[in-house]
Amino acid sequence: MSESSPRLDLNEDLLLSGDIPQPKTSTAAEKSSDSVDTVELFQTILDIKLGELKSELIQEQDSLNRKIKEDVSLKFKGEDKLKGRNKNICIADSSPAGWGTVKEYESNAVASDSEDEKKIRQTETRAIRTTKEKSKSRQQPYPNYPPRQQPAESYGNPAYPQHYQRTQQPLFRVCFARHEPCSLDMFHYCKQQGHW
Repeated sequence: MSESSPRLDLNEDLLLSGDIPQPKTSTAAEKSSDSVDTVELFQTILDIKLGELKSELIQEQDSLNRKIKEDVSLKFKGEDKLKGRNKNICIADSSPAGWGTVKEYESNAVASDSEDEKKIRQTETRAIRTTKEKSKSRQQPYPNYPPRQQPAESYGNPAYPQHYQRTQQPLFRVCFARHEPCSLDMFHYCKQQGHW
């Protein structure tokens, strides 16, 4: 034999004797214990694999829960700002002073929630008062008179009928300094003074 091949140990006595040992016959009890052992082996293997999968799922679920909590906290911060903005818009829409009321309301953020309605009313009256004061203090530099007509337009051409004039004129010439008719007012239809 070659030195590289393994050597088999043979029992020569057994080979020479005519008695060959019979293979062991398994009994029903031994077969059932083998099947029970096999089932238990499969059960332990499956339990180990299921435990690993459960731990992976729990880790993924924990990481997702953390991400969701972060998103929800950011969402709630945005919702608070949005609710405050919507409240300001409702105040501005309901108030005749508009955004002036909101400006007064936000500048005094000392009051508690129970006094909120009272605070809104007070700020609204302050805002209206300030807008009225601004409009009173601002004077017009020139009176707002309607534009005067040129003399050629005020006296119609006798060659043309009255209904062909370019502009519709009032029946009386308006005197701006007084509020009642006077003898100098002109009746535009007949172009004469003194009657109206």
